[in-house]
Amino acid sequence: MKVYTRCIECREEITFSTFAPNRVEMAMREGENKKMDCSNCHARITVPIDDIYTKKSTLINWVGLFLFIVGSALTFLFVYPLLYQTNNPYGIYVTSGSLLLPGVIYALLKKQDSDRVGKFNRHNLKGRVHNIGR
Repeated sequence: MKVYTRCIECREEITFSTFAPNRVEMAMREGENKKMDCSNCHARITVPIDDIYTKKSTLINWVGLFLFIVGSALTFLFVYPLLYQTNNPYGIYVTSGSLLLPGVIYALLKKQDSDRVGKFNRHNLKGRVHNIGR
């Protein structure tokens, strides 16, 4: 998962990847503070885990658009001619249903991404008594 924070010195956004599903897991793996280098001002900074956040992925939008285009093309190339050559009275329902399938897949991907972002950003370490990173 791609996570973000801001440099304390220059206020530029720093991006890095982690496999932790939330901040608590990240703190257990890496400690309460994350040491990193800013690529803009080259300062060595220490950032508390609570100052790290994640955003919704733009890749999901591109995947959804790709699925819709490919799904629509396949529908009109294969499903549409077969249904209307046989004079099937339910052809319009099958065609519209097959066009709806990429939209449903896109909606599920967006929901899963939104849940992932919400779960990571919701769990904080502040106010807890813990012994991580000592």
